[in-house]
Amino acid sequence: MIKRIVKRAVFVVLAALASTAAMAQTATVKTETVRIQKYPGVVSLLAVVAAEKGYCSKHGLDCVLVTNSSSVVGLQALLSGGLDVATPAVATALQLAAKGTPVRFIGNAWQKNPYEFAVDAQAAMPKDLSAMMRTLKGKRIGVTTRGSGPEYALRSFLQEAGMKEGDVTVVAVGAPDLAYAALVNKQIDAAISYPPMGALCEVMKTCNIYAMLSKGEWPKELDMLDGAQIPLVVRAELAEKKPHVVKALRSAFKEAEAFIQADGNLDALIAMVNKHNKFDNPKAAELTKVLVRNAIPAFFFDLDPKALQAASDYMLRTDQLDKPYDTSGLSVL
Repeated sequence: MIKRIVKRAVFVVLAALASTAAMAQTATVKTETVRIQKYPGVVSLLAVVAAEKGYCSKHGLDCVLVTNSSSVVGLQALLSGGLDVATPAVATALQLAAKGTPVRFIGNAWQKNPYEFAVDAQAAMPKDLSAMMRTLKGKRIGVTTRGSGPEYALRSFLQEAGMKEGDVTVVAVGAPDLAYAALVNKQIDAAISYPPMGALCEVMKTCNIYAMLSKGEWPKELDMLDGAQIPLVVRAELAEKKPHVVKALRSAFKEAEAFIQADGNLDALIAMVNKHNKFDNPKAAELTKVLVRNAIPAFFFDLDPKALQAASDYMLRTDQLDKPYDTSGLSVL
């Protein structure tokens, strides 16, 4: 009897010690807060899913999504410490990196080219890109902000047509909803923006999408950039001092990718997009469905180093960089 009592007491003590040790270990696990740039619309769906489905918390992260509609402003916030992860257009990010700014690329927010070129509903729509650009000579073309990804795309298209930036008037109009409003109200004649610009034109029938770059409808040379179009960019200091955070981010985003690409999750994705974006529009439900449906093929996380170098080489050829730039040291894979 005494032996059984002693044995039971020892078991209780050991269990208590094990529980205390587990509690102490749990208490020492620090959840890292990571502030991630989120665009209006659907471009940042990987980040939204990573946060909403609990993939961030599963890997020890508190993913805080910070709405910001501009590559330029997002990078400024990254460098000033207001963001931990920016999601700029690759051209904007490489402009910064080529100047020696210590940044690293850890994956993709959006793999394909996100830009959509919208024109007035009554505008001429020549099939040839150069002919299309010539119809816009002297016209006003909207971009998100000056120096942003849409403006770099516009420069490429003008160069393709043998035109100069001065041949059109570039107008900073903000996020896609603002660009759409400016276009349908005749404040601009065309706009280069990102989703939901295309969905708005398709559903509302008030403007036309001349081309969706995600479908390879523009210069084929741009297809070489797919795999590095909207990279996830962090400060080099974060990548070097907190590699566990980068590893956790990569894991959370890969799980988000798997959820997005799996069959049967469209309704759940629409619900998440609705939670983060409110369309003040009588056709809001149709808009969201079109938006998400069109975007799903772009959500693959892994960054392609060859595509990143192709982006640098393309920028050199189109005078967006003044000298060759080797991107091999930028990727954290």
